[in-house]
Amino acid sequence: MSKVRVLNPIDNTDIFGVVPALTLTSKHKGVITTREAPIYLVEGKHIGPNSGFGVAHIWAEHQQEIIQAGFTNQSLVSAYVQKILTAPGVIYFEDRNLKKPRVNTVRIVTGTVILEYVRTIIDKVETPHWSVVTAYSNTRTVGVLVGQI
Repeated sequence: MSKVRVLNPIDNTDIFGVVPALTLTSKHKGVITTREAPIYLVEGKHIGPNSGFGVAHIWAEHQQEIIQAGFTNQSLVSAYVQKILTAPGVIYFEDRNLKKPRVNTVRIVTGTVILEYVRTIIDKVETPHWSVVTAYSNTRTVGVLVGQI
């Protein structure tokens, strides 16, 4: 499992955007609050159909549509994700019973990126981030509009 961060091809940092602080209402978990946090893409792992995260999973699940969008190999998945996350993008919360909160970020003409909120504690300080689970060309919106990138 590779949690090595991938660089954003636009600015050569590991940040692909920032999600504002959100208040999400879930019938499964109650009210969930998140802090403003950066978006990271990692090398990831593909476990199987609809199971995995990051570049490896995105390429394994959506290779054909990524190629059709002009990104011809796995090393260009970061550019594909960056293109979708380029503003303006809207954030939808789909209330699913998952361990960690997830949101869909949709750029209507480009595609959808699924993000998962990760709380990390370093030296007793919480440093949250959003991790890219997957990305694909479908722009169908699912859930409740909760914000904008």
